[in-house]
Amino acid sequence: MRPSRGAPWLALAALPDGYRVTIVVQNDLVHRGDVLVRIVPRGGAPSLLGGAGPGEEATLEYRARSLGGSFSLTARTGDGRLYGSRAFTLFPDAVVVWRLERNELQVLGSSDSSPPSPSRGGRILLPNSR
Repeated sequence: MRPSRGAPWLALAALPDGYRVTIVVQNDLVHRGDVLVRIVPRGGAPSLLGGAGPGEEATLEYRARSLGGSFSLTARTGDGRLYGSRAFTLFPDAVVVWRLERNELQVLGSSDSSPPSPSRGGRILLPNSR
């Protein structure tokens, strides 16, 4: 899948067999290089989402049968470094944005007029939780 540029506001669409989730990865790592990104459902197997080149913002798609439980993201560089996000939950109309260098992850609702501030660590951001 080719990365796309611009603001990520289309996020989740119900499919007959589940959901399609858009995850935006901003590869702003100081040690520049390509990364491969995976989504990991809690208690499940990782799924490869795609890649992001150095300095790029990649829009990746994840297809899920359900949105229950928590997820995390991992990014592996070509030289073997592994980055991991905090756990998050998905919900209808969500957009996930992950900035790699500072490990900031946002879960946004598409109806939000102003996105919440980035979160690091264990705090989960949901719409209207400013």
